[in-house]
Amino acid sequence: YDSALEIFQRAESIARQHDFKHDLSYATRHIGFVYQFTDRLEQALSALQESLDLRIEVGFDIFLAMSYVAVANILHRLERHDEAKSHYTRAIESADEMGFNRTRMIVRVNFGQALVETERFNEAQPYLLEAKSLAEQLNHAGVLKVTGELLDKITQTV
Repeated sequence: YDSALEIFQRAESIARQHDFKHDLSYATRHIGFVYQFTDRLEQALSALQESLDLRIEVGFDIFLAMSYVAVANILHRLERHDEAKSHYTRAIESADEMGFNRTRMIVRVNFGQALVETERFNEAQPYLLEAKSLAEQLNHAGVLKVTGELLDKITQTV
């Protein structure tokens, strides 16, 4: 991970020097993921939030939903659940506006899983059912498996 971080930080530096905001949004996003994978969550949050802010600023709408999810996932891991919920909600709105079913599915399964992990089963179920339906349409085995397991957990718990 150190080598990847070094490469992304060089890209970040160049993008900042030349005010290439699209490129900077990519660099900070990847830096955030390296921090996330190495459990440096506060640093991950800072980098991913900067990437999201840049994408909002330049109107990079096609990637907004997944950027909101990336920030929300870190907020969830930091147990800042109200903030995470707000970002997941914005991710769903953004995904629905763009209309890409794969993105719509991914944001819903992420939100549903976060809600299950915080034992908000009744709130989670509709998102997971929507994600499952989209996964069936897209024939996405991974999401079908995850949604099935999470919905089973809800059934067993409620």
